[in-house]
Amino acid sequence: MKAEENIQEEIDAAKVCKRRVDHLKENDNQVSMMAAQWRKKRLDRMLVDHFLRSGYYNTAIKLARHSGIEVLIWLLFSSGLTKIAEFLKNCITVMSFFC
Repeated sequence: MKAEENIQEEIDAAKVCKRRVDHLKENDNQVSMMAAQWRKKRLDRMLVDHFLRSGYYNTAIKLARHSGIEVLIWLLFSSGLTKIAEFLKNCITVMSFFC
């Protein structure tokens, strides 16, 4: 009787271990999929940035819409406009210094 109880306890412990391993494998697959999606979005963000810097605005907009990162276009574009405005402001300041 005692041997049968010990065997059943071992079987139960093995089942628990198997469930834990299955759970970890499932979670690992989800993490891998999430990492792949993150890398894809990251690549798309870099391409949108490149297209904007190269003057391919329509292509950048289409890729951003397709990837669901439209907000990024306006952030990149507005930050670029801010840099241009600062540059022009500095040029005017320098020019007024020499006049």
